[in-house]
Amino acid sequence: MMKELETVASTTGAKKNRTAILSVSERGAKLGQRIKSLVAPHADCFEKENRPSGGEAIYFDSLKNHIGQIFKDYDQVYVLWHSVS
Repeated sequence: MMKELETVASTTGAKKNRTAILSVSERGAKLGQRIKSLVAPHADCFEKENRPSGGEAIYFDSLKNHIGQIFKDYDQVYVLWHSVS
């Protein structure tokens, strides 16, 4: 299910005890979905819109304008980067 970050970010309010899993690569997005299924079933997965996992996620084009709000709205944030050397 595709959700846009702008529509979700405004509804998060001041809720705490929430988990966000952020990824910027397709491989990271798939790993994020796996982490969600194993240890954080109520987590919100944030994925770059052109690198989706295929699972339920909130999509973004750039985290630059949203990262501060995500860290305010969630008390656990996993950030997954995959680098290729």
